[in-house]
Amino acid sequence: MERSELNRTEPKSLPPEAIRQSLRVTRREAVPWAIMSALTESYMIPYALVLGASAFQAGLLSSVRNFILSLVQLKSAEAASWFRSRKKLILWTALVQGILWIPLAVVGPLFGPWAVPALIVLYTLGTASAALGAPAWGSIVSEYLAPQERGHFFGRRSRVVGGWITVAGLAAGILLQWSAATPLMGFGLLCAAAALSRMVSSYWLSKLKEGAWQEPAATQFSFWQFIRQVRTSNFAQFTLCLGLFNFATHLAAPYMAVYMLQELRFGYFTYAVVVLTGSTATFLSATRWGAVGDRFGNMLVARWTMLAISILPLLWPLSQGPLWLLLMFLIGGSLWGGLDLAMVNFVYDAASPGKRTRCIAYFNVINGCGVSLGAMAGGLLIGWLPPLYSSSIVSVFYCSAVLRSIAAVVFIRAVREVRPVRQVGLREVMYDLVGQRVIHVLGFLSVIPETEANQPHSERTEKP
Repeated sequence: MERSELNRTEPKSLPPEAIRQSLRVTRREAVPWAIMSALTESYMIPYALVLGASAFQAGLLSSVRNFILSLVQLKSAEAASWFRSRKKLILWTALVQGILWIPLAVVGPLFGPWAVPALIVLYTLGTASAALGAPAWGSIVSEYLAPQERGHFFGRRSRVVGGWITVAGLAAGILLQWSAATPLMGFGLLCAAAALSRMVSSYWLSKLKEGAWQEPAATQFSFWQFIRQVRTSNFAQFTLCLGLFNFATHLAAPYMAVYMLQELRFGYFTYAVVVLTGSTATFLSATRWGAVGDRFGNMLVARWTMLAISILPLLWPLSQGPLWLLLMFLIGGSLWGGLDLAMVNFVYDAASPGKRTRCIAYFNVINGCGVSLGAMAGGLLIGWLPPLYSSSIVSVFYCSAVLRSIAAVVFIRAVREVRPVRQVGLREVMYDLVGQRVIHVLGFLSVIPETEANQPHSERTEKP
């Protein structure tokens, strides 16, 4: 998992036409997957609240689910070997998730007083099924692309996902607002539509082409062997630092829905607009971030975005108006678009093809544990911390900001880039990210002379 393992000319066992066809399928499959995600991911905690869940149970919905997701992915590589095909594993896990949306649509009348625990269990099983197949999907798709192409491709795919998430998410918010008098009907319709979308997604996944694959015995290593490499492995240090950052992030993240719906009294449509602003910014910014990562390295993107994301929880409570939170979600979504893409592409860069399924799984395990433990700790802290701005949830936001900053500093000091890239500063990154005209307006381009700024990247000279 060190730099020596980086294979920059990975052999492709599929003919070029099969690769092109599979990449088209991947883009098409992104549409129903995005619709399913938009109709459910941001609405499961509101669904639980309508069923009578407490703030702690809302946090449990996130913490338990992510803990199970982490455990499941420990066996992802073995599952692919058992199926003797990564594609079969992906298909079966997608179908199971689609089927489980159906009882979720009627969880209230079906389970009565046990509806909240049933929702937690069914949602956990469905997303755990998808998580089992996720490393296999990443392993297959990464083999279609050269390392220097991944940022551009996944950035464009993210824009497609972002557009459909925006459309479907707004439709979901309108539906919930329209059915506010009978909210269980509204949430039930969302889950039913999610089931249909996942079935369409499974159809497109069945058309992926898979090259010959096996996990050589020499590349197999246990999770505990991976952990023991933390002192010497750059990839292990990267994974643990991201796990710590996700722990700090999810002290606060699951409780934003509770904060907006119960403490700020946002309506469902207002909530949907604010949340979808962040989601849309995440995906629309991915193409720009992907280009920066391809040129200057994924670590540069990760370091700057982590530092900026660490500050955001301090800003959330400064105003209780929806426009302020919309602005915060817009900024936060843009930053997360860069960090998410940089993390994924770094994993693909750092792990050699034979180890990639297992490395993706272990990366997801560590980060899932961070998400799970963070959400659980946040729920406990809400009951223990004194309130700020009349809210204990705000106190948790501040704790999250402090821990995020610590994790970001550790990450910057511990993790190094695995690709040979040119070292640049923040201003040149901003030039690449938002364009020359905007930079001139902001007055940040003084470090890049006009003649140099107009040159292609390969022709620019280093600054001392």
